[in-house]
Parts: sequence; C-alpha cells; structure tokens
Amino acid sequence: MAYKSSSSSTIVFSSRVSWIVKVHVKMRHASWSVVDDKEKHELINRVRADFVLDWTKENHHEDVVNALANKYNTYNYELYKHYLKYASHEEILAGWKGLAEPHVWEWLCERWASGTFKNLMVERLNEKDSEENVDEVATFVFKEVLGTTMHKGWVTQSFLSPPLHCKRTRHLYV
Repeated sequence: MAYKSSSSSTIVFSSRVSWIVKVHVKMRHASWSVVDDKEKHELINRVRADFVLDWTKENHHEDVVNALANKYNTYNYELYKHYLKYASHEEILAGWKGLAEPHVWEWLCERWASGTFKNLMVERLNEKDSEENVDEVATFVFKEVLGTTMHKGWVTQSFLSPPLHCKRTRHLYV
C-alpha cells in the first residue's frame, strides 16, 4: 500500500485525509457513494498534492479513494452523533458550532429528523430476525441507512442514549 510503510506514516496519512474531508467537503450527501465524481476528484487531487504516490499503481489509487470514503462516512456519522445530543429540533439547529456549513447542518438535521429516514431504519430493523443480537442488528442497519463505516461501540452508545425527543420503537429510537 502507498502509505503503510510505517505506523507513523499511516497516522499522518489518516490524519491528513480526515483534515481534508472536514475542511473541504460540503457534506451535502448521505454517504460517499452518492458524492458526485467532480467533488471526489477534487478531494483525490488534494490528497495527491500532499503525498508522493505512484498513480500508475492501482493500489495507490484504491487506497486514497477508500480512505476518503471512510473519512467522509465517519465524519457524517460524527455529525449525526452530535445531532443526537440535543433534546429538540430548535436546540439541534442552534447547536451547530461550526461543525459544517450552517445550511449543510440544517439540511443534515432535516434529513435525520425526517420520517423517511426514521422509517427506513425501522423498516430495516423489522426485516431482521428477532433472534439476532440487537447491537449487531443496530450496527448493520445504521451502516446501511447512513452509508457509513462505524465502530460498533458508537452505534451501541447511540441506541442506548437517545436524544430526549425520541421514543423507542422496537429496538430503535425514533
């Protein structure tokens, strides 16, 4: 891989890609998979400008794209976790604190508060076998609905600590 020659270079690469995503991405999309190609190429070029990569090697290209996808989706979920901290929609919108552009934060909050988003999660949970581990099912559903790559602990914490304006429906807070 292009950046795995040492653990310190991996940390530098990962940190820099995270910074590029947090500073240069507009977060207008539910997940990396629906980001338009033009925006993806701009981000790829930002990473390429910061690192010496052999773009003729497929794995270098693949590593950059995978890192950007992971960081985009992770940042999307970090914003969602911040959203879950608030008791009301008004508090959520007021709790922006520069995490994303104000109009983007408002769009994300509207998306997460929408019945469509909540219904999709409930629908996906209902499709799962009731004998399955609730935490594993919740993790799968959140990955599928948010389009993110997440750590299991984040999802478990989110389901166990819902915002005050939520009610429990089956195994999901909506």
